[in-house]
Amino acid sequence: MKAILKPLAAVAAMVCALSAQAQGFSGEASVKYATPLHFDVSAAVDYRTTDNFKDTDQWGLEAGISAKPLKWLKVGVGYNFIQEYFPSALSNNQKYDVNAYWTTKHRVYAGLTGSLKIWKFTLSLRERYQFTHRPGFEVPRFSADDGTPAGNKSVDSKDKHVLRSRLELSFKPFKKCRFEPYVSYELYSQLHAVKDDDKAGKITEGGRFADKQKTTAGCSYKINKHNSVELFYRYVNASDPDDRDASHLIGVGYSLKF
Repeated sequence: MKAILKPLAAVAAMVCALSAQAQGFSGEASVKYATPLHFDVSAAVDYRTTDNFKDTDQWGLEAGISAKPLKWLKVGVGYNFIQEYFPSALSNNQKYDVNAYWTTKHRVYAGLTGSLKIWKFTLSLRERYQFTHRPGFEVPRFSADDGTPAGNKSVDSKDKHVLRSRLELSFKPFKKCRFEPYVSYELYSQLHAVKDDDKAGKITEGGRFADKQKTTAGCSYKINKHNSVELFYRYVNASDPDDRDASHLIGVGYSLKF
């Protein structure tokens, strides 16, 4: 029992120390089924907070299919349905209040993951292309002076093409060890020109090489053959003003496999 509790306590202390400055929470639960046809189907639900845990950032549902044509290579495709929350705020010209609102996003992705085992370490590289579509919508707005209705704010639809490159290193002391600590770094590269607002109006820029960066440290624990949990800390650096990810996140996850 002590052999199990010591690494658990060490990992918990590490994550708690890193998460002392956490500004948001990320939680996820997933289920995966290995079919007799040698491919996996999966589903997941996730929830995130931001603004020092005061606001919901987003929640989403995911469905995916994956397979391993080679021992070291995994391929996968999937779809995400996302609901993102924006709190009420003043407009840029300070004349109107914009009510809090939810937006819907549809995302599809396809990717490859290659892995290499070196002694007790596993090094993996995942390359994933994802396309996200946010439909256009309108939000009621009100005068900042007296709160009277002032028409609607129109928000254009938005599409985003991104390449996500993730490098991960995990460590497993021995084959039957239930703990597996890991660190990872993920880089988001925008693959298309985007429109931004400035004082002169809308301008078009090229794709951004480092649209977002994520650095994660955590540990997974295998409860039994079918159930596992995960605890992690994540630092996020994003350049997109529409991206409301908290810079410092503490997260937990649960997965069921059968």
